[in-house]
Parts: sequence; C-alpha cells; structure tokens
Amino acid sequence: MRLRSSPSAAAALAIIALTGAGLACSSLPSFRATPTPTITPSPTPTQTPSPTATATATPTPSPTPTPKARTEQTKLDDGSIAFTDHQLGYSLVLPPHWAIIDFKQSDLEQLVKDMQAQDPALANMAEVFVQSASDNLLFMAFSPDASEAKGGNVSTMLLIDIDALSSNYSPDLVVSLMGPSIESMIPNSKLKSAQVVEDVTDFPVGWIEFELPQQVGDQHLTFREAMALFPAGDHYLGLIVACETSHFSEVEPLFKDTLKSIEFQD
Repeated sequence: MRLRSSPSAAAALAIIALTGAGLACSSLPSFRATPTPTITPSPTPTQTPSPTATATATPTPSPTPTPKARTEQTKLDDGSIAFTDHQLGYSLVLPPHWAIIDFKQSDLEQLVKDMQAQDPALANMAEVFVQSASDNLLFMAFSPDASEAKGGNVSTMLLIDIDALSSNYSPDLVVSLMGPSIESMIPNSKLKSAQVVEDVTDFPVGWIEFELPQQVGDQHLTFREAMALFPAGDHYLGLIVACETSHFSEVEPLFKDTLKSIEFQD
C-alpha cells in the first residue's frame, strides 16, 4: 500500500513540521495588534424638511441564508478556547490563555523571510508551505507565557489539514513511512520518536517527535517539536507543538491535554 505522492504526503508533513519550528523561533513582530484610530465625526448640516411623499409598499425580499463557517472558536470561562470544525466533525480545547492568531498572507511571507535569514537551506520548503497555507492551516496558537521566550521565542501549536494523507492508512503505516522522512527532508533535524500512542486519546495517534537547532539572532537554540497525526473525515489532521527544548517538559502536558479534549461529532 502506497501513500499518494501528488503532492507527496511525506514532503507535506516535512514542510508542516518545519513551519512549526520556524514559528516557535520567530519573534512574531508582525502579529501584534495595531490600535484602531479614533474617528472624529464631522458636524451634520441642518436640513430643511421636504414635503412627505406617500410611500408605496415595496415587497421585502427574503434574506439569503448565510453559509455556516467551517470552523468556530468559543472562549470558555477558564480562558481556554474551544475550536470546532463543522466540516470534518470534531472539536478540541486549547490550553487556557493561549491565543489563536489570525494570519494574513503578508504575515506568512514575513515568516519565510525570517526562516531564510535563520537557515537558507530551509527557504524552499518554507515558500512551498506559504503557497498552500491558506487551504491547509486551520489555526496557529501561541503560549501566553512570555517569560519562557528567549529573544521573543514562544511555544507554538498548529492544527493542519494533511489532505495528501488518506484516512485509509493506519497510524502505524503513517508513522513508519513518515518518521524516517524527517531527518532526510529537514536539514540538521534529529528524530527522537516515531510511534503510535494509545494512552493519550481514545483512538490511536501517530506520534513523531524531533529536534531542530536554529540560530536566533546571536543565540544558538534547539527546538523540539511533537506532531500528533490522526484521521478525521477522509484524510489526516496534524496537531503540532513546537518550543525551545528546555521548555518541552512544561509544554508537553498542555499539548496532551489538548489531544485528550478531541471529540468527534456523531
């Protein structure tokens, strides 16, 4: 049994993995909110009343129903965010006070520039990701704890459609084929784990974990990333967390809690 190769599922996964690490080591300067300017209203000129015309009844057109958005975000009382995908029929809950960022095309292009500056060898893969991100990226979320950041680095969580990977394939097959691809497709990466885990959720999850050294400013840092791959609908989704390695032991339980929260609609 072979995975679809157009586009290559392994290549798609490697690009996704690279992007998670790239976001974690980015200072994210372009994602800060810009204050909205206050508009001072102009004086309204006094109008001379005109004779009132007799109104002719006009039929009121029936409103066109607004299509339901694919995804929905709900802020919960504890500061966490419930994320629902109506198209694929699942929901999950992000950790309290993590922020989902609404990325624009210009933001992603800036991300590519940052990654090119950090490691020119990764530039082509980053550009390919930007070309497909508008279709495949469901959300990007960031940790609220700025104290963990070095030079602006934060923990990152992503949820991505891997539409090149059919849900007909078992997690065992996915992990066995894609795990070894990480080191060959992402320069300088080191695979730490590639296995199927069944003790986090009620369904088996493909778990791939690796480390990637990055030069961030004048600092040489190593980032650790975990990818949880699971089927939803007719293809796989990838829930990904990336952070500086020394903080992974703190972030991993939050990531697993997010995995545990996944519920599929009937």
